[in-house]
Amino acid sequence: MRYLLFILILGIIIYGCDIFDNNDSEEPAPFLMEVIPTHMENTMPGQRCVFLVSVADEGTGSGKGKEVTISVTAPEAVTVEPQMIIPGQVAEVTLIPDETLRPEEDSEKYNILEGTILGERAGLKQTQNITIHAFVFHDHKIFTFD
Repeated sequence: MRYLLFILILGIIIYGCDIFDNNDSEEPAPFLMEVIPTHMENTMPGQRCVFLVSVADEGTGSGKGKEVTISVTAPEAVTVEPQMIIPGQVAEVTLIPDETLRPEEDSEKYNILEGTILGERAGLKQTQNITIHAFVFHDHKIFTFD
């Protein structure tokens, strides 16, 4: 009888403490992503344009404090270093406006380059649009704003 009572109490303790719960049914932990700056003006073709990306946990869930993968979609040369960060770390996203871009003669004095930075963890995604205004050279002369 003591043995049966011991097993019953042990079962209640284990069930009550969720010792065998693997948290697979728990929702993923949401996160915030901040990009500084989101817009750059007066840049030159070939110039390194660096955007800083940080993430922070928001709320609870599975994956809290775990790595967030950072990626970028942009038409220009791009690097992301490091590609995975945890809350409290910073990633550098570098875009370099192409030196060969030339707008039509009647177009603007600069090219507008756009991209999107994506942060992803456990199926949750955060995005931030970024913009670069890069001056355009015509015959090795730079246009300036009047």
